[in-house]
Amino acid sequence: MSCRTYTPSDTCGNPVESPCVRVEITFPSISSLFSTTCTTLDVVLEDIYSILESYDISTYDKGCLTIEEITLVNVLQAQTDKICELEDRIEFLEDPCNILDMDITRCGIDVSCLQANDPCDPVTPITTLKELLVKLIEKACE
Repeated sequence: MSCRTYTPSDTCGNPVESPCVRVEITFPSISSLFSTTCTTLDVVLEDIYSILESYDISTYDKGCLTIEEITLVNVLQAQTDKICELEDRIEFLEDPCNILDMDITRCGIDVSCLQANDPCDPVTPITTLKELLVKLIEKACE
């Protein structure tokens, strides 16, 4: 649609071309108009579109991040969530005693020979590295 034929309503008066509309505001530092105090609407619009293009993330490769829709806010939130998750894991690993409490049930270690064979002694499953080391020490000390 051409601007010449567009009529939003009769209450707007005569249309004014954007190069004729003065804009006097303080522009943010991100704007190329930052040090400008007065310009025209068409220059401001060009600047806004230029800024928006610099934030285009439509081709963003989300990698391991879980993001439903690629938007700047969603990407930043997913990165923040992942950083916090990794930070928690790092804190856990920084304490060497925490490693002893790590679950080893999915490691494929056969510990059946370390389990009690006495029918009167209930079998306590070995699920952590600490429990495994304790059983090994007990067996070695028998």
